[in-house]
Amino acid sequence: MSEWRHGVRRLEGQSVARDYHEEAREIARRLLRDGLAEEAATLVEAIEGGATGTEILVALRWHLGRILEAHPTLARETRRRMRDLRRAIDAALG
Repeated sequence: MSEWRHGVRRLEGQSVARDYHEEAREIARRLLRDGLAEEAATLVEAIEGGATGTEILVALRWHLGRILEAHPTLARETRRRMRDLRRAIDAALG
């Protein structure tokens, strides 16, 4: 049995932290493949330019929302990953 709390999944007594940065980088790779280089760059820049974890998460949340709104025809799996990451960030930031 597993339980998610603040970006950490507890599985049979073990904690597995969610890697928001890697998930965002994977989304950026998908966006780049789909020809959205500028949008991909905003996610990578949010990660690399943030001074704190909270700053990075807030920036990622904002950029994910903006990209989802601006590009409603993105590939289904890319949109799913983006929405999932955004919800996880919302939960982590409380």
